[in-house]
Amino acid sequence: LTAEALSKPVENLEEVLTRVIGDRGRIVASRGRYEIEILNPQDFPWGPVILLLQNNGYSVWFTLKDNKCILMAKPSLP
Repeated sequence: LTAEALSKPVENLEEVLTRVIGDRGRIVASRGRYEIEILNPQDFPWGPVILLLQNNGYSVWFTLKDNKCILMAKPSLP
């Protein structure tokens, strides 16, 4: 995706995230939130994924879960 495409809201966020992340992570969507398990932190597309989420109204943070790096995202409050 181009920088311009990353800076705008997208219609199907999960589909775009799946395309950008590929086999470098696993996406679990639940109740409007995302948990993305980072399979290879060195190869993960951090910048594009964070920009996509933030430009689509999500707050993003990171945590460890069962010794795995997880990117969490939930809709930002107005």
